[in-house]
Amino acid sequence: MRLSRLIMIPFVVAGGYMLYQMFFHDQYQYSYFLIIPVVVVAASLALAPQLDEIGYKWWPTKADDTLKRILMQSSPSLIWVRPEDREAFFSMSINAIRKMDFIGMKVDDIPTDVKIMSIYPGVLMEYLFGVDLLTEYNRVVFYKHPFPSPEYKKWHSGEVHYKDGVLLLSLEQMIPNYTRSGDFYHIVFDLWIRALLRSYPDVLNKDLLDQDIDWGKKDLNLEKARAYLGLDIVLQRHVNMLAFFRYPQLSREKTPDLFKDLSSKILN
Repeated sequence: MRLSRLIMIPFVVAGGYMLYQMFFHDQYQYSYFLIIPVVVVAASLALAPQLDEIGYKWWPTKADDTLKRILMQSSPSLIWVRPEDREAFFSMSINAIRKMDFIGMKVDDIPTDVKIMSIYPGVLMEYLFGVDLLTEYNRVVFYKHPFPSPEYKKWHSGEVHYKDGVLLLSLEQMIPNYTRSGDFYHIVFDLWIRALLRSYPDVLNKDLLDQDIDWGKKDLNLEKARAYLGLDIVLQRHVNMLAFFRYPQLSREKTPDLFKDLSSKILN
């Protein structure tokens, strides 16, 4: 439970009791004390992000073995996380869920592992570059299948609303990114790469990112990437950045300057 809500519960109960006594038993002396729960609840709401962050540090949640196995088997990008840091990284991923809002469009009961899959690249970027993406992009909307939107009329499988900090994802395309790793363009990474490029442009060298590279992998093929996302907005820079995260050795061989530039900005 969030610390801000934990603090509010007793004061909400106390305030309700005072109101009950005032209106049903004419015990108006409680009106002098009603200001206390009102102030505490208001302060808890105003300071909720700071209080919740403290709570996450006090009561971190550990990742279960199933989730660890999913990430270990399907995410070659975990090579960027030092072995001694992986347990803390898994907990960091679980705790990040608490900061996020997950909304299902005709999708009931979104499992924890699906939530983790949708934000894992953002957590990895925060870990590596010291950015704060999950505060700015704190809402994920899930669709069962590809969807149209006001901005893109074509049916597509992913989209970022930069102004509102919202990611839209099709589960039909997202799940194979983890269960059949390497077969399809990783749309989840694509969306978080877009968020990183938009919010932290100084972290990346766009001249190096825009190199035209044939990666020789079907999940890094530009045309297949556009087809899988359902939009032509996928650029070579997005593919090259994805290669850096998912295939670091290949990235080092094919784009040594880009690899060196990005590696120099990694904090951990």
